[in-house]
Amino acid sequence: MLREGQFSNLRILCINNKRVYIVDDHNYVLPIWSYYSLQNDYKYDLITLDYHADTIIGFNDYAYEKAFKTSYVDTFQLRDRFREEKVKEILNNKSFNIILDNTRLLDCDEHILAAWELGIITEYHVIYCMDKYEEYGGEHCKNEKIYCEAFENPTKYCYKTCPEIEKNRCHNRLDDEYLKDIKLNLSNRKYILDMDLDYFQTRESLKPIRRNIINGLIKNCEFITIARSKKYFNELRIDDSFNIDEAENNLVQLIEEILNN
Repeated sequence: MLREGQFSNLRILCINNKRVYIVDDHNYVLPIWSYYSLQNDYKYDLITLDYHADTIIGFNDYAYEKAFKTSYVDTFQLRDRFREEKVKEILNNKSFNIILDNTRLLDCDEHILAAWELGIITEYHVIYCMDKYEEYGGEHCKNEKIYCEAFENPTKYCYKTCPEIEKNRCHNRLDDEYLKDIKLNLSNRKYILDMDLDYFQTRESLKPIRRNIINGLIKNCEFITIARSKKYFNELRIDDSFNIDEAENNLVQLIEEILNN
């Protein structure tokens, strides 16, 4: 059973029979996902809302560092070999504890494809704002209709003097007007809803006016995981007075409002 404080400052809420799990580091949603997958013998779909795509292939940095220490000549070939060996090692001994032990080897943007390779999720839908990576088992969804310098040039972050901020177009990312243009291609399979607090750069982004879509996503998911990602939240927030605890509390309050109505 998952326990509060078990890893990454895990907090567990139960809101109208819906479990909500909050962790400090995004890679630590992986053991939560694996717990449900192993317990129910089911590969879930994933819907994740994140400023970044977080779809770097699993154990990539771990394997590269190990390869670099081994050889300066065949670093990339060794990286691929070490990475594949790590995935096979986990698959051959697949359990919650094995996955939890190996989560420390993941970077904070490697958990999605690690879950996909380990048979925890079957496909993913990434609602993101910045850069994307190679697609393996899912789709990357971005609202291309909203102009912003960061959308035109994916190497740049959103910036605090952007004229679109006054219109709240880039940052109203839970509103129906924003989400409907993404056109998610969802199946009828059970899914996990995952959110990173760095997706929310303003207070207003957690106060959607029209919220039929996010209502449905929250009500129909099997459970919710939330990553605080404090470093990235602080880098990306538009208003420095908007702190991560306020963002977390506002998101939990929104989830409570939706699930209790």
